[in-house]
Amino acid sequence: MLMTSGTLNYELVKEFVLTVEAKDAGDPPMRDTCVVTIYVQDANDNEPVFSQAAYFASVREDANIGDSVIKACPPLFSICS
Repeated sequence: MLMTSGTLNYELVKEFVLTVEAKDAGDPPMRDTCVVTIYVQDANDNEPVFSQAAYFASVREDANIGDSVIKACPPLFSICS
C-alpha cells in the first residue's frame, strides 16, 4: 500500500517514479524489484480570473458554427493569442 504524507500538486510534480523491492526472509533471501510510475491527475483547483467583470459581444446572423465570438484573457496577458 502506498500512502502520501501530504497533498500532491500537479503544477509542481506531475509524476513520481519509484523502485519497489520485495525481499523474503529465506536463506539465501530471494528478492526482486519493479518500477512503479504514479501519474498525478490535475484538479481544477484554481478559480478563473478575468480582467473584466462582464464581457459583451455581437454575433453576426450569418456566423458559422464554431466561429470565434469573443476571447477573455487573464489579466496578466497584454494580448490574447
